[in-house]
Amino acid sequence: MPLVGLQPNLAFFCLALFAFGFAQVTQDVAMNAHAVTVEDLAKKRYMGGFHAMWSLGALLGGAFGGALAQFKVSTFVQSLAMAVIVLTVSYLLRPLWLSADTDKHEVEKGKRVKKPGVFWALGAIGLFASFGEGAASDWGGVLARNTYHAAPFLAALPYIVFLSTMVIGRFSGDYLADRFGAARILLFGGVIGGGGFIGGLLIGNIYSLIGAWFLLGLGVSTVIPLVYSAAGSIAIKRFSGTIAPSSAVAMVSGISYSALIAGPPFVGFLADHITLRWALMVPAVLVLSLALGSRLASEV
Repeated sequence: MPLVGLQPNLAFFCLALFAFGFAQVTQDVAMNAHAVTVEDLAKKRYMGGFHAMWSLGALLGGAFGGALAQFKVSTFVQSLAMAVIVLTVSYLLRPLWLSADTDKHEVEKGKRVKKPGVFWALGAIGLFASFGEGAASDWGGVLARNTYHAAPFLAALPYIVFLSTMVIGRFSGDYLADRFGAARILLFGGVIGGGGFIGGLLIGNIYSLIGAWFLLGLGVSTVIPLVYSAAGSIAIKRFSGTIAPSSAVAMVSGISYSALIAGPPFVGFLADHITLRWALMVPAVLVLSLALGSRLASEV
């Protein structure tokens, strides 16, 4: 993290970001695999709450960084401070984690097993949701400013509203999934998120955009926790000794993350040809299609 903050030149900055991203995503897979084991042992849902804390951290991290930038604190000092905080918290909380043996899943040696189609399908669901998240994060403010000519504060509101509803949706996701079933939550999430996204774009003003991002956040907030939990649960229940939960989670998360890389530039490419407002219809339709994959979440 401190290397990212140094920024002596562009090449060093890119390499530091690559190393930081690689380490962070590896840790992300480990955390989600650990969470799957916690859920399996406790026979209770926790994944939504875990991801809610991630979203809350993103919200607080943005506010924290913005405040420090306002006071002219250098990026190196900021990143160094965050590194110290992360290391300290990780060290203090380590005794509360499960033991490594509990979290380890032996896979039989031999011919490499081909990943079943169910994991590809779960990855596709995560990809569609991440496509919507990426579009909201990277293009909401641009659409508000360039298309609807909103003032800077008003242009930032769609993303703030989106992050806030992501936190709320994820904190309540475990309870809702227990009460109504994961499949039904995914079904209504796709309808609410995708339908709200499409409706807001069709109405076409800054206020409908804020409403669209509100509904999008509610709709997609539970998707990633549900598919990660489903991937790990299916690996434990149906492919024990063949596919480790960590491997299943890594595959699903890898497919999901690819949308965050390819999605925003793809929308930008389309925007050059059909305007940004209509280009965003693509992720909107993908989010709506999440409802079609709701049956896959019925196993958790």
